[in-house]
Amino acid sequence: MEGQFVAAPGDRVGVDLLWQPLTPDRYPYQSIVEIVDHTQQKVAAQDLQVGWRDTVLDLWRPYLAPHERTTLRLPDDAASGLYTLRVGLRDRRIDQRLSIFDQAGQPQADFYAAPDFKVLAPLGRRPATALAATFGDSIGLDGYTQTPAAEVRPGDALTVTLFYTAREVMPTDYTRFLQLHNPALGMAAQADAMPQEGANPTSAWIKGERMADAAVLHIAPDATPGTYRLLLGFYDAEHGGVRLSATDAASVVQPDQAIVLAEITVAPRSQ
Repeated sequence: MEGQFVAAPGDRVGVDLLWQPLTPDRYPYQSIVEIVDHTQQKVAAQDLQVGWRDTVLDLWRPYLAPHERTTLRLPDDAASGLYTLRVGLRDRRIDQRLSIFDQAGQPQADFYAAPDFKVLAPLGRRPATALAATFGDSIGLDGYTQTPAAEVRPGDALTVTLFYTAREVMPTDYTRFLQLHNPALGMAAQADAMPQEGANPTSAWIKGERMADAAVLHIAPDATPGTYRLLLGFYDAEHGGVRLSATDAASVVQPDQAIVLAEITVAPRSQ
């Protein structure tokens, strides 16, 4: 794969394939080149005939190395995050992909996955509510948008879109927690996940990158009516759930390593 590790929506990704036959073979194979997102959904794909059609039966010999080159175009609306280039071979006689084996001869899958690469898309939105805060030294909060903006009731869904800026590059994949909590009434809702549901983990962030992370809080059916605080923070799930420090715009460290975004009223359930 040619070009930079970081691509943009609409970019063309050049791919060169160099095949090396291990045993003589006279069957026509079709190569498959595709790019998938973090959910393994294809966003770009190309099927190729290995070699020229009039010489394909003479290609698979130990002294030859068939070469292919193609270009895949990323969608114009590709979201920021990690993507994977995958390559496979299809046996055209039975229309099935060939298995991939590791060096020990153990079957792995029906495709080879290259290292992930990053797509960096521009963010054309801004938060409805500006709120500056910092988590650790690397994650900056710019604000949030909340829907609905008024009160919620037990069983409702509250959508909060969080807007971040990467202050520094970080090696750790942090988990975001968003809570609707009242010290006396308990937890009315909670949503823990990597940013963008894992599509754009913090270890892949680029310094200066701006992103939007939508989270849905499902209010518990038995939530007690009252006023709750909407809390945001980050923790390292791989190392005991240690939270990043949270500081507000005045650089004051916040208790429980969480930023209070707003106060939300949970009204009684409708009769």
